[in-house]
Amino acid sequence: MTDQALDISTLRKAGRIIGEYIEPGPRDAEQTLSRLIAVLETQDLARAIERVAGGEMKGQSLAI
Repeated sequence: MTDQALDISTLRKAGRIIGEYIEPGPRDAEQTLSRLIAVLETQDLARAIERVAGGEMKGQSLAI
C-alpha cells in the first residue's frame, strides 16, 4: 500500500468510527475515542504522513 493510500484508508476508517458515534442511539464516547486512537496512533501511519508531508514536517515528529 502506498503512503497516500494508507493515509486515505486511515481517514476513511476514522470517519466511519465518527459516523457510527453520531448515529442515533446509545453512545460510548470512551469506546469511540479508544477506537479512534487505535486507528490513528500507529507507527506506519506516522511514517507515511512524514514521508507524504516531506519538507513541511521538518523538525516536527509524529512518532508515538
